Amino acid sequence: MTASHSSPARRRSRAIALAAGLLAAAAIASAQEPPTAHVRYSSSEASSPEGARHVYERIRAAARHVCGEDQIDERDLTAWSAGRACEEHAVDQAVASVHSERVAALNHHSAPRHS
Repeated sequence: MTASHSSPARRRSRAIALAAGLLAAAAIASAQEPPTAHVRYSSSEASSPEGARHVYERIRAAARHVCGEDQIDERDLTAWSAGRACEEHAVDQAVASVHSERVAALNHHSAPRHS
């Protein structure tokens, strides 16, 4: 997961590369790079409530795509569980890269879970 910082002259656009951590092992085994997606946003967009929501939605959509959620048979609980874990891991990394409290607040699944 990386975040690239550009100069203010470039409208402070940033890109988040979503790396599917749980797929990395399979990619390494096949000598390929882990899948990634780039989500572009501006600092000002992430600072407003509506903009933060848009950024977060784009991060989630990219994570679903990278983790192959649309290709998983929901009846295969092992694959579904791995896909969800991959998506949550990718979203957590991307949200942390944004460095926006507003975007982080939208990431509900990162809150502690109670048994």
